Amino acid sequence: MPSDRPPGTEREGEETEREHPVVRRSERPERPGLTSRTVRRSDDPDRWTVFPADATGVPRMSTWLSVNADCVVDLEAFR
Repeated sequence: MPSDRPPGTEREGEETEREHPVVRRSERPERPGLTSRTVRRSDDPDRWTVFPADATGVPRMSTWLSVNADCVVDLEAFR
């Protein structure tokens, strides 16, 4: 369930989910919508995971990318 709190204010052990719009260009095939979750951990680095928004079951368990949250940057900050 998506959090109502601003990004970066999640509590330890809490997951947040955000929708990320896909930019579509006529010359590119359609891309799946993506969502992300951040898991806050006290003893290890927080983890950020991205996966297709409509994935369920086995596809959701096998179609994801997870990195340390401090490796993720705000795209708008670099535009």
